[in-house]
Amino acid sequence: MPRSLFSLAFPNVTREHAQWIDRARTDNVRNVEPHFTLAFGVSEVSDSDYCNHVQAIASANIGFDFRCRHVTVGTDHRDQSGYTFLVPDKGNGAIYDLHRQLYSGILSGYRKLEIPFVPHMTLGRFPDLETTSDTCDAINADGVDISGSISEIAVVAAENGNVTTIAKFPLRSAK
Repeated sequence: MPRSLFSLAFPNVTREHAQWIDRARTDNVRNVEPHFTLAFGVSEVSDSDYCNHVQAIASANIGFDFRCRHVTVGTDHRDQSGYTFLVPDKGNGAIYDLHRQLYSGILSGYRKLEIPFVPHMTLGRFPDLETTSDTCDAINADGVDISGSISEIAVVAAENGNVTTIAKFPLRSAK
């Protein structure tokens, strides 16, 4: 698989919330720190063009708070596996707006409208949707309340299962 660039938002959370997320995550999603994916892998755009684009989007947006109180089932669209998604109720619109803005300009041709974008942090991947649903039900039954903030957009490169941060671009401060 070729090297691909992604745009991610790594959350700023309390130590307690970071520990909760870490306990909830399965080993098969640990190749990168917990994050909200803002733009999915693109391999046809140069690092410099991609970074310039992300920097322009970041500098035009204000950092924001989020709060997640629910885990839901996500699907892969390629096979029958499922994902546990920690979804924000507060900050959902801001994440979606960053996603939409990133898919403008040089990335406009890469947005996959046939796959619905759901702002989320992936907690785990499971071989089937029934196991995924049961896992979501168990997590939700215990209660979920994770909050934090997003203050930057990171550009990462993924290649051969390894994820490397290329650059981080701060969002503007709310004044």
